[in-house]
Amino acid sequence: MRSRLAVLANRHAAGVTAEHLEVLRRATRRDELAITETTNEARQALARLIARGATAVVFAGGDGTVVHGLSVLDEIDGDGRLPIGALALGTVNAFATAIGASPGNPVGIINDLERARVSAKLRRLPLIRAGGLRAPFCGFGVDAQLLEDHRAMTRGLGGRLGRAAQGRLGFAAAVATRSLPRFAFRRRARVAVVNRGAAVALDR
Repeated sequence: MRSRLAVLANRHAAGVTAEHLEVLRRATRRDELAITETTNEARQALARLIARGATAVVFAGGDGTVVHGLSVLDEIDGDGRLPIGALALGTVNAFATAIGASPGNPVGIINDLERARVSAKLRRLPLIRAGGLRAPFCGFGVDAQLLEDHRAMTRGLGGRLGRAAQGRLGFAAAVATRSLPRFAFRRRARVAVVNRGAAVALDR
């Protein structure tokens, strides 16, 4: 049985380019694709697509898109009945890589959407809640700071320059001008983890 998809594309994701949006439009039905810019838009669009009969959800973007998308999905589908997937179209794509997504190019997009429609190989993924969000993982270190520095730079530039800096070159510029000086001249953050009885595994 083929799945009917709800494909949620984050317009702000680095890999959601005009070319890739056109590929997404050609590879989906009109009532399967939603291109959104805010969490509220994503919430409304996902609710609409699920109400129209979507049986699987695919997030088009990076790890941030997946995390916010999961929390929106949790509001709509609290029972967790819908399987999820991700297209590797962000600056950081750890989740998409973990589930075996193809490279974020036109061929990879088409292949992964078709696989999402027909695949019967589903895996259960344990999720956590942190900061009001539902996520497959949570970071407190360098990766989180790199992403925040990139966001701060694009917000500071604004307009056309800010949009141009959302890609990989902009990410590299943020690392060079914001992140490296921060790590060189400021003290590293210290984190305390309190175990309240459940078994835990720490990735250092």
